[in-house]
Amino acid sequence: MYKLTENMRLQRPNLSSQDKITISSFSSWLVAIGDGTIGTQNNKDSTDTRYVQIPEKHIIPYKENSLMALIHFIYDNDTLQHPTPTRLCGKAIICPTNEHVEEINYMIIKIAPGTAVTYASNDTIIPLAGNQGDIEVLYPPEYLNLLNFNGLPPHSLELKVNAPIILLRNLNPKDGLCNGTRLIITQLLPRIVEARKMTGKFIAIKRITIMQEIRLSELKSQQRPIPLQIRVLKKWKLSGDKEEICYLFVDKHGDGIEATVDVDPKNYFEPAIEVQSCYKVTKYVVVENRNYNPILKHEASIKIGKKAYFEQFSGEHIPRYYIGVVESNLEKVTTTAKTLRKVDLRDASNKQVQITLWPTKRHLIGDDVKRGDIVAITSTLVTQYGNLKQLESTYPTEVFVNPTFNEIQQHIQRLKAATAHSIQSTTEDTVTIKDILNQLSTTEKSVFTCKACIKEIQTYRTWFYALCSICNSKLYREVGETSYYVCKNDEDMEPKFLYCVNATIFDETATTNVVFFNQVMTDMLHITCQDLVVLHGYNDPKVPPPEIISKVGIPMTFSLTVNLIDQ
Repeated sequence: MYKLTENMRLQRPNLSSQDKITISSFSSWLVAIGDGTIGTQNNKDSTDTRYVQIPEKHIIPYKENSLMALIHFIYDNDTLQHPTPTRLCGKAIICPTNEHVEEINYMIIKIAPGTAVTYASNDTIIPLAGNQGDIEVLYPPEYLNLLNFNGLPPHSLELKVNAPIILLRNLNPKDGLCNGTRLIITQLLPRIVEARKMTGKFIAIKRITIMQEIRLSELKSQQRPIPLQIRVLKKWKLSGDKEEICYLFVDKHGDGIEATVDVDPKNYFEPAIEVQSCYKVTKYVVVENRNYNPILKHEASIKIGKKAYFEQFSGEHIPRYYIGVVESNLEKVTTTAKTLRKVDLRDASNKQVQITLWPTKRHLIGDDVKRGDIVAITSTLVTQYGNLKQLESTYPTEVFVNPTFNEIQQHIQRLKAATAHSIQSTTEDTVTIKDILNQLSTTEKSVFTCKACIKEIQTYRTWFYALCSICNSKLYREVGETSYYVCKNDEDMEPKFLYCVNATIFDETATTNVVFFNQVMTDMLHITCQDLVVLHGYNDPKVPPPEIISKVGIPMTFSLTVNLIDQ
């Protein structure tokens, strides 16, 4: 444990000897309160509670105008009339509640020189489909304006030039514009507040829309539009009873939705919407997805008319391509005799992702694509199976193997660095489970590598066992009001919990039973059995924790050691 021993306030220049004595005395008094070395013990709770008499020199007496006296004590007349960074940096009033903050801010703004400008929020509730009338009656704007939340300014924010303000959002951390940054207002415009950091740099704070977060996959037909942040991935024409221009939108989660523009207003939007650009979209209409040739499995689609508004932004967090390193590449025939391609990737977060290319798109990745190759894919349907993300090809899907275009080279280098250990080349050939079972009686080999999935965790067997920390012998579980472990040899010992997970694995050829021991499970879950049992409380040996269950169905490469059992 490290302790702070030097009071930096005493190192400030231009402090008199008396100021240093006063600051040192006050600091020592605060430390003594924190350490519990002063004060009178509370008889009802003598261990943790003391009554401390606050010296009168630290108190502003309670009177009708005591709050104003506190303001003038902190912000003297010279500071209020001629505020500068030097005068304001060392001054602040700490309040226990937002109500006190608003009250004190209002009083200071009133006595500060200059003309006040009031900024009002525009508060609305966006209901889901079918609830519009009820929601608007239950939550009118007048009620919403009364609500105050942590991290948000009040509905009516009154400001003056030269007033100090604090940022409540991380606007630009690179330039030091973070939550808590203190600034001084230099100009007040209708939609922009210009301010200077107390270190001297000028910035402009735009009016910010606090958007309701919604994924594209959650949009429902006929619901009111919620502002969206999307990237335009694809554009194409749809011919039929009427010509339409179609766009594929994707959000930061990888979810997609189709948007259409009728032929009449297409000239209005075509110059404004560029493929691969990002936009904040408002005033659109959510309709039921068409039942003929939909490119996405989505119940809704977006209709764009002349009132729709597109505001372009950088959108670096919204993916343009999904990039991964190939782990395996197999062609598969389904039960309906369709040939598709399954490709397992590992992304920059070192997570597994599976690509399914349906028959019309399976040619985009050939048999020559091998382990370690880089694949960039766009315009896919994103689904989730347990912890495994799956990307399914759609009509506009495009795939690039070992891409060379400049815009993603930085991402590729980061991907290679993150997956270098897990995608290292191997000289050992993989075999199927059926091959392993067929070779058991004819080969002396006892270690095999295969690609398979866990089918189930055998819950009738225990998933961990316990050993004695002293003699290393097996511990026995005793159950009463609580459960605990005992050793037949030693009394004062601590149990050591180790994995022993019985499971069934399968591939496309066969199924077999396996046992995953301690080191294998620790590498797979990135957490020790001891931590799962002791820290996370999963102490029932017959009930596997979610961390283990989540591995069911995820393709993995196993190194299997075969033990032959004499019949």
